[in-house]
Amino acid sequence: MSFVQPAVIRGDQIEQSVNVPKPLPKEQVKTEPKVKQIQQQVPPSLNPNMLIGIIPNRQYAQQKGKKIIQTNKPGCSTVAFNPIISSGIVRFAGFFEDPDEFPYFSIGIADSSAVFGSNEFPYSGENQKETVCYWNGGEISHIGGNLIPGNSGIKFEKLQYSSSKGVSNGKVFEWGKRWERE
Repeated sequence: MSFVQPAVIRGDQIEQSVNVPKPLPKEQVKTEPKVKQIQQQVPPSLNPNMLIGIIPNRQYAQQKGKKIIQTNKPGCSTVAFNPIISSGIVRFAGFFEDPDEFPYFSIGIADSSAVFGSNEFPYSGENQKETVCYWNGGEISHIGGNLIPGNSGIKFEKLQYSSSKGVSNGKVFEWGKRWERE
């Protein structure tokens, strides 16, 4: 199993920040920054060359460019990625190659305190409190292993604005709490 986490290991941070100058006397206050100003300050996507996989044991997985390759050795591999993404809206895309006839993998988000070992699942031990897993079948899980169905494709990318529109039957899940199926 491969697990991709764009927010795990300490490193350079990608942050979204907008500086709005203080108004001068007799000048109107601008409450929203100009779109052009935001576009100059926020990169449109993560540079694929920046995504460096942190692989605890190369017997289970290897990285070649943007591709994470699961080896033929039985076992799981948890792959974290540098840089840390600490704020903003992010879209992440990569390639997963698994020699199994029926590949089984997840991607997720982890707190920077999570530590991943060789041949361990991302939610092993105390890490279950520090990770959200998004499974290849569209389920999501956090603390306790309950798989909550109803999601779709896996992809992250740095964005300036949310692209979600008309999300129906949405659910709110709180970090650090056990999630239950309805």
